[in-house]
Amino acid sequence: MTLAPEVADLAVRWVPAACTVGITASRDGRITLSEGANPLGRWLNHLEAEFAQGPTCDVRNRGETVVVADTATEPRWGQLPGEMRDAGVRSLLAVPVELPPDGRGTRAALALYSDLPRAFEDGRGRGDLPALLAAVRDAITATPTEPDRVASVVDLQTALVGRSVVGQAVGLVMGRRGCTAREARAHLRRLAALEGIPLVRVAQDLVDSLGPPTAQP
Repeated sequence: MTLAPEVADLAVRWVPAACTVGITASRDGRITLSEGANPLGRWLNHLEAEFAQGPTCDVRNRGETVVVADTATEPRWGQLPGEMRDAGVRSLLAVPVELPPDGRGTRAALALYSDLPRAFEDGRGRGDLPALLAAVRDAITATPTEPDRVASVVDLQTALVGRSVVGQAVGLVMGRRGCTAREARAHLRRLAALEGIPLVRVAQDLVDSLGPPTAQP
């Protein structure tokens, strides 16, 4: 199963300040679950995986809530806040998801993103966060085992393979980073490898989040 439809619906109802939601889980420093309520939520997960640091990484490693009042002025995590701002995110709240012990040390984080600054400061804009966390916990514990999930990813890759999507994503990366097509494709492959997901899914999330590249005159 995928968490995306459930999370999207619950987030809209229970945390109105959130424009998207991301859920991640890791074990022994390796990402085992990366889902978003929409392409933007998934793209933000990809960004954190690329930088190997960020608010959800801190939540999973330390078990503490992280609040970013404004990505325009956030000093942590190097260039990551700037990348989030460019994607339309101005503030966020990342919280740990309490999972039942599984004997493998799995840790999970829920991130709420807003297109407005200071949307989650001082408890504001959080809506019914406990109910959302409980629903997310139940959804995570009900997901398939990792082999089943890998098999579903393979099926997804077969269904979505399309050179045009990857080509559009390459164009977007070239425009944003000022790099060559080869460097852009290598960048996308690195993101896919970091999360263990198909290249075409990373490409589709980028295109859906930022739109197709604008033709040059």
